Amino acid sequence: MPAWTRRAALAGAGLLATRIAAAEPAFDRPLRLVLPFAPGGSTDISGRLLAEQMRQSLGQPVVVENRPGANGLLALEAVARSRPDGTTLMLGNVTTNGTAPLLAGPRLGFDYERDMQAVTRIADVPSLLVATAANFVPQSLAEVVALARERPGRLNYFSTGVGSYTHLDTVLLARAAGIDVVHVVLSGGAGPSLQTVIAGDVQFGFMNAATATPMVRDGRLKALAVTGERRLAEWPAVPTMAEAGYPGIGTSAWHVLMLPSGVPEPAQQAVFAAARAALGSEPVLAAFRRQSIQPTPSASIAEARDWMRAELAAWRRILRQTAIATAD
Repeated sequence: MPAWTRRAALAGAGLLATRIAAAEPAFDRPLRLVLPFAPGGSTDISGRLLAEQMRQSLGQPVVVENRPGANGLLALEAVARSRPDGTTLMLGNVTTNGTAPLLAGPRLGFDYERDMQAVTRIADVPSLLVATAANFVPQSLAEVVALARERPGRLNYFSTGVGSYTHLDTVLLARAAGIDVVHVVLSGGAGPSLQTVIAGDVQFGFMNAATATPMVRDGRLKALAVTGERRLAEWPAVPTMAEAGYPGIGTSAWHVLMLPSGVPEPAQQAVFAAARAALGSEPVLAAFRRQSIQPTPSASIAEARDWMRAELAAWRRILRQTAIATAD
């Protein structure tokens, strides 16, 4: 057989093998997607949408497991210590994967930056500064600040935990406004604990727009301001934090897909490709639009890791600014 014919035959065989391999499932058993908070918040919303669409790409069920507690550190540890075969994933967020491991430090029990790795960014979720509609007069951020100055130490604000981005954002806001307000933690995430806010026992705080929107729409909460550079299409009358007089304060929450370190490259790439396909699917895009969630897939796994390193560096700077406040 001439050399060129042999080369063509080998190339054809290689192409056929590639096609066969591409058609074979990447995993031979179900996958587990760990979520660090209880059902009801934006992480849960995004995670369940993602799991269903990834199932279609991977040919295996993707079982959602809510594992709340310790600002998401219980979920982090479960994934970091899981078998590194690509079948245990985590949908992380800015608190669980940005601030909480930095605050925990040696108490974490494992090296977060060594033992976990980002696969792809998933989404950004703008935050709303909201206030209870129950017996709370202020209708704007300026009016909340004025009332807090009149009643130092008597207004409560909520967050999902000490060191969460919602906590740190409000600490920075309180410092900029010169007000004394009391921190109240809503344990287990935003979803199951919001009755405290709706009832008026806690007056205000930052909340991701996906969780807040239904309650603002039906009048249980009031939207005072939105994080980010632009107003939300859903709430065109709600000013940005900059327009309300506090530029640079407030976080648009992010979601990121994580794996334990050591997962073989083919499994990493299979998860990455399935997540990217999910984020481009119409069911996910339509649901995200309804919830004011912006898909942000990474171009590559390497890009996701670079982004994560930069994000951790940024939160280290913020934690240094708020060190006294987060030591409670």
